[in-house]
Amino acid sequence: MRQLRIEHLEKRHQGQIILHDINLTVQQGEFVVFVGPSGCGKTTLLRSLAGLEEIHGGRILLDDRDVTEASPIEREVAMVFQSYALYPHLTVFENLAFPLRVAKLPESQIVTAVHAAAESLQLTAHLQHKPGMLSGGQRQRVAIGRAIVRKPAIFLFDEPLSNLDAGLRGSMRQEILRLHRTLGVTTLYVTHDQIEAMTMADRIVVLNKGHIEQSGTPEELYFQPRSLFVAKFIGHPQINTFTAQIEHQDDGLVRLALSSLPAIPLLTLPSPPESDNVTLAVRPEHMQLSLTATGADGELPFEVSNMEWQGNQSMLYGEIGGQPACCVTADYIEKSQLSRCYVRFPAERILLFNAEGSRVE
Repeated sequence: MRQLRIEHLEKRHQGQIILHDINLTVQQGEFVVFVGPSGCGKTTLLRSLAGLEEIHGGRILLDDRDVTEASPIEREVAMVFQSYALYPHLTVFENLAFPLRVAKLPESQIVTAVHAAAESLQLTAHLQHKPGMLSGGQRQRVAIGRAIVRKPAIFLFDEPLSNLDAGLRGSMRQEILRLHRTLGVTTLYVTHDQIEAMTMADRIVVLNKGHIEQSGTPEELYFQPRSLFVAKFIGHPQINTFTAQIEHQDDGLVRLALSSLPAIPLLTLPSPPESDNVTLAVRPEHMQLSLTATGADGELPFEVSNMEWQGNQSMLYGEIGGQPACCVTADYIEKSQLSRCYVRFPAERILLFNAEGSRVE
């Protein structure tokens, strides 16, 4: 069993903390995706694990072997870069064979490994072509194949699909997942793409300002974010957030008031926040839309200013109580019906966050 452990990893640059107290255990065969805003440390973490960046504290262990000071080749990792990093003057065969020749493997082993990788990636017909003759998707498959032939313990992917168009990204996602299922190799994957993260990951790690904000399955981060940062970062369109006030009732229940609008009924709060001023968050697809007033408790007027129909869903943009809002519905709605709609927030879909951005539960 090959297990990766990161213990209290620290990385600084010119006195600035880039990564702070990173602790993470990745099990054999797990597919872990790192997400976060630009500059949060995603790529730096991946390069540190590959041995391409010096770290200033903590340890990196493969199983129980400390590889913190080991060279990249001694770490048994293979990295696939955003830029493909292929040698333009070499054929596909020679690009795939390059790391094996550096390792001084016998030529017979090299030929066998290259042909096996080429077959698994549908590159056999292109082995004598040079990178300039290939499409973007084919070049990315060559870059992946060069990692495969090394038979690493861990694959490291640094935004490998960001240079491809939307159609190719979709097919390459499936290609990478197929290879992961076939090879069973532990995979760490950096992306800024929500769809890649949600559809590919066994586990997502959200980084924020150099530290781990939350780690969990896609479902956990989507439905149970521990902070407002994670709630806003995971999901598209972005979660709606409203400034609200808690109104306590005599029966122990609470209601939420948004500006001068009717209060929204809510269940009990086991741990009420210190302040009654909170951020109410609800995802656009969880809002219940009505084109006419029904008189239901907690129904709020939604002033719609714009609508985008995407074939499978309508995205409505506007304001609720003077605060920006987005609602997603599977129905097609005529624009003439949209000047004013009404929405309700199901109590079980409401997320509350305190002034510090921590979840109120």
